[in-house]
Amino acid sequence: MSYVLRFDEIDKSSLPLVGGKCASLGELIKAGFRVPPGFAVTTTSYLKFITATGIKDTIREILSTVRLDDIVSINAASVKIRNLFERAQMPKEIDQEIRSNYLALCKACRIEDIPVAVRSSATAEDVSTASFAGQQETFL
Repeated sequence: MSYVLRFDEIDKSSLPLVGGKCASLGELIKAGFRVPPGFAVTTTSYLKFITATGIKDTIREILSTVRLDDIVSINAASVKIRNLFERAQMPKEIDQEIRSNYLALCKACRIEDIPVAVRSSATAEDVSTASFAGQQETFL
Protein backbone atom coordinates (compact mmCIF):
# COMPACT_ATOMS: atom_id res chain seq x y z
CA MET A 1 0.00 0.00 0.00
CA SER A 2 1.46 3.34 -1.03
CA TYR A 3 1.03 6.37 1.17
CA VAL A 4 3.03 8.58 -1.19
CA LEU A 5 3.20 8.84 -4.99
CA ARG A 6 5.81 10.78 -6.96
CA PHE A 7 4.39 13.22 -9.51
CA ASP A 8 5.77 11.05 -12.33
CA GLU A 9 3.72 8.09 -11.03
CA ILE A 10 0.47 10.06 -11.17
CA ASP A 11 -2.07 10.61 -13.93
CA LYS A 12 -5.74 11.56 -14.19
CA SER A 13 -6.79 8.12 -12.95
CA SER A 14 -4.98 8.96 -9.68
CA LEU A 15 -7.40 11.80 -8.86
CA PRO A 16 -9.21 9.89 -6.07
CA LEU A 17 -5.82 9.24 -4.43
CA VAL A 18 -4.07 12.59 -4.90
CA GLY A 19 -6.64 15.21 -5.89
CA GLY A 20 -7.01 17.39 -8.94
CA LYS A 21 -3.87 19.54 -8.69
CA CYS A 22 -1.56 16.58 -8.33
CA ALA A 23 -3.36 14.57 -11.01
CA SER A 24 -2.89 17.53 -13.35
CA LEU A 25 0.83 17.71 -12.53
CA GLY A 26 1.15 14.03 -13.43
CA GLU A 27 -0.67 14.62 -16.71
CA LEU A 28 1.64 17.54 -17.53
CA ILE A 29 4.67 15.31 -16.97
CA LYS A 30 3.19 12.60 -19.19
CA ALA A 31 2.56 15.22 -21.90
CA GLY A 32 6.25 16.17 -21.83
CA PHE A 33 6.09 19.41 -19.85
CA ARG A 34 8.81 20.20 -17.34
CA VAL A 35 7.37 20.05 -13.85
CA PRO A 36 9.43 20.49 -10.68
CA PRO A 37 9.87 17.16 -8.91
CA GLY A 38 7.67 16.36 -5.98
CA PHE A 39 5.28 13.88 -4.47
CA ALA A 40 1.76 13.60 -3.15
CA VAL A 41 0.62 12.18 0.17
CA THR A 42 -2.35 10.02 -0.80
CA THR A 43 -5.86 9.75 0.56
CA THR A 44 -4.84 6.25 1.65
CA SER A 45 -2.49 7.88 4.16
CA TYR A 46 -5.30 10.15 5.38
CA LEU A 47 -7.61 7.19 5.97
CA LYS A 48 -4.84 5.26 7.72
CA PHE A 49 -4.05 8.33 9.85
CA ILE A 50 -7.58 8.95 11.10
CA THR A 51 -8.15 5.25 11.73
CA ALA A 52 -4.80 4.41 13.37
CA THR A 53 -4.89 7.47 15.63
CA GLY A 54 -8.48 6.84 16.69
CA ILE A 55 -9.70 10.31 15.71
CA LYS A 56 -12.15 9.14 13.03
CA ASP A 57 -15.04 8.55 15.45
CA THR A 58 -14.31 11.75 17.37
CA ILE A 59 -14.45 13.72 14.11
CA ARG A 60 -17.84 12.16 13.36
CA GLU A 61 -19.10 13.06 16.83
CA ILE A 62 -17.94 16.66 16.45
CA LEU A 63 -19.51 16.96 13.01
CA SER A 64 -22.81 15.56 14.28
CA THR A 65 -23.16 18.58 16.59
CA VAL A 66 -22.53 21.23 13.92
CA ARG A 67 -25.39 23.52 12.97
CA LEU A 68 -24.76 24.36 9.32
CA ASP A 69 -26.65 27.65 9.59
CA ASP A 70 -24.43 28.83 12.47
CA ILE A 71 -20.94 30.05 11.61
CA VAL A 72 -19.91 29.98 15.30
CA SER A 73 -20.84 26.30 15.48
CA ILE A 74 -18.92 25.59 12.27
CA ASN A 75 -15.83 27.46 13.47
CA ALA A 76 -15.88 25.75 16.88
CA ALA A 77 -16.05 22.32 15.24
CA SER A 78 -13.26 23.29 12.86
CA VAL A 79 -10.98 24.27 15.74
CA LYS A 80 -11.72 21.02 17.60
CA ILE A 81 -11.01 18.89 14.54
CA ARG A 82 -7.83 20.80 13.71
CA ASN A 83 -6.62 20.24 17.28
CA LEU A 84 -7.23 16.50 16.90
CA PHE A 85 -4.98 16.41 13.84
CA GLU A 86 -2.28 18.54 15.44
CA ARG A 87 -2.13 16.38 18.58
CA ALA A 88 -2.28 12.98 16.87
CA GLN A 89 0.91 10.99 16.34
CA MET A 90 1.67 10.20 12.70
CA PRO A 91 1.68 6.43 12.11
CA LYS A 92 5.26 5.24 11.68
CA GLU A 93 4.78 3.73 8.20
CA ILE A 94 3.35 6.99 6.83
CA ASP A 95 6.06 9.06 8.52
CA GLN A 96 8.78 6.83 7.08
CA GLU A 97 7.36 6.94 3.56
CA ILE A 98 7.06 10.74 3.58
CA ARG A 99 10.60 11.12 4.96
CA SER A 100 11.98 8.63 2.44
CA ASN A 101 10.39 10.48 -0.46
CA TYR A 102 11.58 13.83 0.88
CA LEU A 103 15.16 12.53 1.13
CA ALA A 104 14.90 11.15 -2.42
CA LEU A 105 13.69 14.58 -3.57
CA CYS A 106 16.68 16.24 -1.86
CA LYS A 107 19.03 13.78 -3.55
CA ALA A 108 17.42 14.22 -6.99
CA CYS A 109 17.69 18.01 -6.69
CA ARG A 110 21.18 17.80 -5.15
CA ILE A 111 20.08 20.11 -2.35
CA GLU A 112 20.26 18.97 1.26
CA ASP A 113 17.12 19.95 3.19
CA ILE A 114 15.47 21.44 0.10
CA PRO A 115 12.64 23.84 0.95
CA VAL A 116 9.24 22.58 -0.19
CA ALA A 117 5.69 23.84 -0.44
CA VAL A 118 2.89 21.74 1.04
CA ARG A 119 -0.28 22.33 -0.95
CA SER A 120 -3.76 20.96 -0.77
CA SER A 121 -5.06 18.90 -3.66
CA ALA A 122 -8.56 17.92 -2.63
CA THR A 123 -10.31 15.12 -4.46
CA ALA A 124 -13.49 17.21 -4.77
CA GLU A 125 -11.86 20.60 -5.28
CA ASP A 126 -12.84 22.77 -8.24
CA VAL A 127 -15.24 20.26 -9.74
CA SER A 128 -17.87 21.34 -12.24
CA THR A 129 -20.48 21.83 -9.51
CA ALA A 130 -18.39 23.66 -6.89
CA SER A 131 -15.16 25.52 -6.23
CA PHE A 132 -13.28 25.64 -2.96
CA ALA A 133 -10.52 28.00 -4.08
CA GLY A 134 -8.70 29.68 -1.21
CA GLN A 135 -10.24 27.50 1.50
CA GLN A 136 -7.20 25.27 2.05
CA GLU A 137 -3.89 26.33 3.56
CA THR A 138 -0.46 26.24 1.94
CA PHE A 139 2.70 25.78 3.98
CA LEU A 140 6.17 26.82 2.83
